[in-house]
Amino acid sequence: MTNEAPPGREVARRDRLIAVSGQADFDSFGQVAHPGDARAQVVAVVGRVRERLERVGADLSDLAKLIVFHVPEPGCGEWEMRDLLARALGPDVLTTLTMVPLPRLVSPGLLIAVDAYAMRGAAGRRIERAPLDVPGLASLPEPFCHGLRCDEFIFTSGQSALDERGEVLFGGDLPSQNRHALDGVAAVLDGLGAGPGDIVKFNTWRAPPPSPRAYRRAAQDRFDFLAAARPAVTGITIPESTGPGLLIRMDAWAIRSNRGEPLPRRTLKPARHWDWPSPTPYSQGLRCGPWVFVGGQAALDQHGRVVGAGSRADQTELVMRYVARVLGAAGASFDDVLKLNTYYCHRVGAGASRDGAEPRSRCFPPPGPTSSDVPVDELAHAGMLVEIEAIAAISPRRGVEPR
Repeated sequence: MTNEAPPGREVARRDRLIAVSGQADFDSFGQVAHPGDARAQVVAVVGRVRERLERVGADLSDLAKLIVFHVPEPGCGEWEMRDLLARALGPDVLTTLTMVPLPRLVSPGLLIAVDAYAMRGAAGRRIERAPLDVPGLASLPEPFCHGLRCDEFIFTSGQSALDERGEVLFGGDLPSQNRHALDGVAAVLDGLGAGPGDIVKFNTWRAPPPSPRAYRRAAQDRFDFLAAARPAVTGITIPESTGPGLLIRMDAWAIRSNRGEPLPRRTLKPARHWDWPSPTPYSQGLRCGPWVFVGGQAALDQHGRVVGAGSRADQTELVMRYVARVLGAAGASFDDVLKLNTYYCHRVGAGASRDGAEPRSRCFPPPGPTSSDVPVDELAHAGMLVEIEAIAAISPRRGVEPR
């Protein structure tokens, strides 16, 4: 999803999980092929995702999770963009969906970029899929569903404070919207035979909070909700652009055995690592079986203070050391990384993507993992210029199951 040279391949597969690098409508010269044309960009992006999946013996019907970064414009807001995607994907697809509005993407005229995850079994085996739609949650057009189970993996669509018709609830009230979205995640997990304690990866997308008090109340509710799971987390700041007063959305990945039993997991909190400014139940990463989820890593110190302010290259180098440390705590390394996502503050200048790409690229043997670069206006703390998360899978020959 960047027109700079990304540190990785277009598609990668580990066991059943397939990750596609962020796809956007770029031509062979790295220019936006259809600037400002949402319909043409959606068709092009879906075609690129299809082609990447076919490289590893899969197709669009194997999709399990789409994260869609888009720039809302007059006449093509979130719902219109979602409907364009639904038509382009066609009737044979069934997947979860998280829509993430942003003020801009990496190039002028680019309106959509898509992260895609799919599931396909060994020797071309189709994985049994259990979709779920929950009454009372905001309705989704086919081929999207509120939740999807693929073997032991459970994916939720993005949850926010919307009613069944898509109307904003509790406008401007962050704690109430946060609670409603958490209830939505819980309802999806429950309907698929899991619970909050099975979450391994949790993403929060929120607008700047209306007040410190509202932020603290919402954060405490999330702490309580996630205390049993202690998952890897990533929190990204976005504008309120789906509707007036909509402040937060969230989604989750969970893992639970097909027999309904919780699976062994190990939380990863390396010694002398950076920490949040206030106590949280979150982990820097989590291992469940061969899967390792590294939460958003930031250039902070042990007291939650920003390190390397003003230099994205310096912050990226430190953050990649943190990623390596979390992977090492799981018995993994950069060789095991399937997907790397980088959120960077675009306000550091036109060369920001290049400045961060080199410190990442030298961490990986060629061709590296799949990757996505996402520009944002700001990150969680003033002076933070980059946040990086990762998903890895440890080879059965090397990995030891967590106790």
